[in-house]
Amino acid sequence: MRKYDTISKTKSKVKTLTQEQIIAGFNQLRQEQRNLASKVVELEADLNEHSLVIDALKNVDTNRRCYRMIGGILVERNVGEVLPSLNDNKEAISKLVDSLKNQIVGKGKEINEYMEKHNIQIKQEPAANNETVKQQEESLEKLSQKLGIEEGRYFIVDIGANLTNKKYSRDLDAVIQRAHDSVQKIMVTGTSIHNSKEALRLTRLYPGSLYCTAGIHPHDAKSWNDESYDALKEIAENAECVAIGECGLDFNRNFSPVESQLEAFEKQVQLACEIRKPLFIHERDAHEQLINILAKYVDSLPVTVIHCFTGTVNEAQKYIELGFYIGLTGFLWKDKSENGVRKILEQRVIPVNRLLLETDSPFMYPNTRASKLPENVKTSLTQRSLSFLHRYCTFQRNEPCSLPVTVEMIAAYLDMKPEDIALKTSFNALHVFGLNK
Repeated sequence: MRKYDTISKTKSKVKTLTQEQIIAGFNQLRQEQRNLASKVVELEADLNEHSLVIDALKNVDTNRRCYRMIGGILVERNVGEVLPSLNDNKEAISKLVDSLKNQIVGKGKEINEYMEKHNIQIKQEPAANNETVKQQEESLEKLSQKLGIEEGRYFIVDIGANLTNKKYSRDLDAVIQRAHDSVQKIMVTGTSIHNSKEALRLTRLYPGSLYCTAGIHPHDAKSWNDESYDALKEIAENAECVAIGECGLDFNRNFSPVESQLEAFEKQVQLACEIRKPLFIHERDAHEQLINILAKYVDSLPVTVIHCFTGTVNEAQKYIELGFYIGLTGFLWKDKSENGVRKILEQRVIPVNRLLLETDSPFMYPNTRASKLPENVKTSLTQRSLSFLHRYCTFQRNEPCSLPVTVEMIAAYLDMKPEDIALKTSFNALHVFGLNK
């Protein structure tokens, strides 16, 4: 259960609210915002249906008969009569959706102002002791058995999804809701100051389901300035923010100069050391340089996660030796290396207690038809997981709901039950990032 610290700041002659009243008001505002988001999803579904019908009718003879349901009664009309009405309805729904989205933004500002006025802060749970960890693991196992064995579902934590990406701008709520079939918690990745603020905002729309990171991606390292450290720190000090990143080095594409990447990364390492939150690291073709920077802080480094790992066996071994966790995605199908992720799984280089799972959506679509995937991996995939993948995900837009497919592929490589992979990696995520249970 969430706990709130509140201090009521009221002017003289104004009735002082009790702590319970302040919390009730806060929860009401959040519920109002969620109701608006749900209405948007409902209307967007109507909008899509209108578009499908309009596309089907626009090239049809206007005199052709068609039928329309009015007040529960099926009424005969012709295409020429129905099509203009459909277009008018579509335009009206579109305007209403835009209006509701503006209301959601306004409600978010109202919530933030309310939190500031009453000094509301969401407190993190205290660190778990060994007995608590054991109880949590047993509780997760029972839940996993219920979801996985009885209903063919899993308990999974997606530690990296780019849900602030514009590809989700029109149907984010639907994306999150269908992910919940098996993906219980999602970490929204922050890759810039603006993006990290937006990720934090999303966590407040879906408390207990979404968490976030705060960081500047190496691609955006050139944006680092004197204000960046304090700006990230302000975001990261919120309880919903559970890691510093996505930060790191990317010498593969070099969208930012190397010098800028090195500076921005080291500053974010320092921030993680200062506030004691995990490091969430991106690395491409920069293994040695990244290790050299981290070595400076070996005595003060917090828990460190190598996000969306795409490196070699030797690199994975080095990260494991340093005590790091490694996040894997659906990338394993497209790995062209003979010494890469597939070999790492086959040789069991990554202990399961150091393994984390993520989609990195909308990227890293897991292509289950890839020729490099062994036949035993392909045949291990369940119809339920494949149905979510093929119905909702594409190469252009992956979603968190695809993660069960990655679970099953990794389980096949490791010759383990997918339920066990889901459970153990989820427990790792809950433990590493201190996610509320």
